[in-house]
Amino acid sequence: DYKISVYSKENGELMELSSFGILSSLYINKEEGYFTFTPSEQLVQTYVHKKYTSILAESYTKINSPQTKGIMMILQKIRLSEYNKQSSSTILTLNFFRLRLKMIKMSNSAVKKELEKCFINLKENDIVIKDFEFINKNSAIHFEFTSLTERELMAYDFNDIDDNELSINENIIEGSYKEIQTD
Repeated sequence: DYKISVYSKENGELMELSSFGILSSLYINKEEGYFTFTPSEQLVQTYVHKKYTSILAESYTKINSPQTKGIMMILQKIRLSEYNKQSSSTILTLNFFRLRLKMIKMSNSAVKKELEKCFINLKENDIVIKDFEFINKNSAIHFEFTSLTERELMAYDFNDIDDNELSINENIIEGSYKEIQTD
């Protein structure tokens, strides 16, 4: 929840205190007939999460294997990180997947065979992976990632990135406004 405080212009005293979770700030200028607001972080995150979920839902419908879905999520995070570094590829070890997918007791050849099925499924459905290759005697995998779509670029707001971090633009909320009449 957020608290909004309204102070008197004449003496600076607190006139009204409101609490709600949609806006983090609101300024109403009755004299000039406009208002400005900043959406709450909660509202912005919900909006971004809906876009993210929508993008993932499309991919999820193409994949049946829970293990492939898990790998997709892992690779998507890495893909975004690599894009942020202006790269579209990376190398990951077999142990990276072995630990994350709880394949600790499986042999390297069994892990490779299982991963390869998942990677082929993602590649054939054009999800995250553009191409992959097992390297270093099958102990690592080189990935070439698919390009981010326009929807992904918008949802992850890659238009204004600072300090190599994913950022959320304050202007992400889409909407329209109209002039208001004041008495």
